[in-house]
Amino acid sequence: MNWLQFTSVHGAKHRHELEELLFRNPRQHVVRDAIVEGIEKYGVPKIVVEHDRLRVKLESSCEVQTLFAVAASLFRSRLAGVIIYTRLDPETILLLHMAVSADYSSNGRHRKQMLALRFVEQLRAIAAQIKGVRRVRVMLGHGSVRDFAV
Repeated sequence: MNWLQFTSVHGAKHRHELEELLFRNPRQHVVRDAIVEGIEKYGVPKIVVEHDRLRVKLESSCEVQTLFAVAASLFRSRLAGVIIYTRLDPETILLLHMAVSADYSSNGRHRKQMLALRFVEQLRAIAAQIKGVRRVRVMLGHGSVRDFAV
C-alpha cells in the first residue's frame, strides 16, 4: 500500500531526490514551455538547506513556498512530487513549478493517485486559508494560464 502525505517541510537528507525531481525529471520536456516561461519571469529555482530542511528559492527576489508530496509505504518513503508557488498579488496564488516523479505521472504506475490534480487541490485549500486570496493561477506555457477559484 502506498499513500501520499503533503507537507511543506522535507529533511535535508532528501536533497538528492529533490534535485533529481526538479532538474533531471525525464518528463520535463512535456511542460518545457511553462518551465522556460516561469524561469524567464521569476528566475531559476535553486535548492537550499536551512535548519536541516530543504527549501527552494529563486534567483529573483520573488519569495516562494514549497509543498512536497511524500509517498509512504510500510517500509520506506520517497519524494513523489513538489510544487513551488508564490503570492502574485493580494488575490492570486501562482503555481510556478510542479514536478511529479515518473511513477506518479499520467503514464506512471501510480497514475490513479492523480498527483498533479491533487497538488492543485491542496494549493486551493492553502489559498482558501489566506485572507483575500480568490484564485490559484497555473502557468501553462506560451503565456497561457488557468485560474481556479478558491
